[in-house]
Amino acid sequence: MVTPNTKGKTPKDGSPYLEISYPISRARTISVGAPGNNLIRESGTMRLVLYVARGAGTAEGEIWLEELAALFLNKKFDGVTTFEPSSPVFDDRNDLANYYGMSSSVEYQADYFG
Repeated sequence: MVTPNTKGKTPKDGSPYLEISYPISRARTISVGAPGNNLIRESGTMRLVLYVARGAGTAEGEIWLEELAALFLNKKFDGVTTFEPSSPVFDDRNDLANYYGMSSSVEYQADYFG
C-alpha cells in the first residue's frame, strides 16, 4: 500500500503487482438537508494497472485483468456502485524498468452525506 505523495517500491523478486488510482472524479450535491445531511454523489473512474515481468508476454496478465473486471462489473459494496470495466489496454510504451503495465478502468459512483 502506497499513500499519496510517497514513493513505493516494486517487488524485489519481480513478481506482478497491481496499482489502483482514481484519476477522474467529480462530486455534486444531489439533495440539500440540514448541515451534515446533504447527499453528495461522487462519480468517476478507477484505474487498475497490472504490472507483470517485462518480456513475459501478456496472456497471464490479461486473464488477471479480466478476473478483476469481473469482480467490479455492476457491483455494490460499502456505498459504492461500479459499472462496466473497459477492455484491457496494451501499449508497447508501457514498460517501466523490469515491468510491463497493462490497464483497465472502471466507472463508479458513491453517495455520502456531508
